[in-house]
Amino acid sequence: MTTPMTTAPTRRSALDATHRRLTASGATDPRLQWPMSYGDPDGERHAVAEAIGLAEPGLYDKWIVRGPGALAACRSMGLDARPGQVLPAAPGGISAWAIADDEVWLLTYGPDPGAPPLPPANAAAAVARLRAGGALVTDVSSGWSVLRLVGPRVRDLLEELVAEDLAPVALPDQAIRHVPMAACRVVLSRRDHDGIPGFTLLVARDEAEYLWDVLAHLGEAYGLRPVGASALLGPAPGAPVTSAAEPPAAAGAGR
Repeated sequence: MTTPMTTAPTRRSALDATHRRLTASGATDPRLQWPMSYGDPDGERHAVAEAIGLAEPGLYDKWIVRGPGALAACRSMGLDARPGQVLPAAPGGISAWAIADDEVWLLTYGPDPGAPPLPPANAAAAVARLRAGGALVTDVSSGWSVLRLVGPRVRDLLEELVAEDLAPVALPDQAIRHVPMAACRVVLSRRDHDGIPGFTLLVARDEAEYLWDVLAHLGEAYGLRPVGASALLGPAPGAPVTSAAEPPAAAGAGR
């Protein structure tokens, strides 16, 4: 006799094992797969302010909108993105990564059990409208991961991995590039954090752990430290931090 499933499947980070290893007994909340901290929030904030912080900022739903009218269809819904740029969104909103006129990525935070709640974006309705308008929309939520690199030494690290010029003049804030990085295909966007240089990386799920390890290894020379989402939020280093300060989504992938 079979029993029907009564609960939704648990979505796991591609870096779940990495997070568990780094967190050990210092987890801010054991229910969070995307930790707010690995146990030393002040030290993690100092890494972001003085060197480099590496984070997986949270659980994001992701869609690719393709077709000759992809960008126009997104604009008709108020997502007024420009080719080669990210249209940021407030936490809980829909961020549009306009790769080109015929390819737009949509990202929105997907609440993780145990994480602080966010007002939900009506992404299902947006996707339905796009499809009704003839756009090809593909859900790639389980196929791609989001990583964040933030800190004053981040360009020093990326110069070892990326052949393209990532200087501020060549790559302004919110600009997008397709780049090979450690033999991985990466969609990279410059996403500064409160005046601190930062980059958001979209990488295929089965390459995410490998790329994380490469960044962590090479980044040691620049003071890189894996950080939880709280390192990219809230008060300055030295101020008290609580696990419920803000949800992981506010950490900058979509903003």
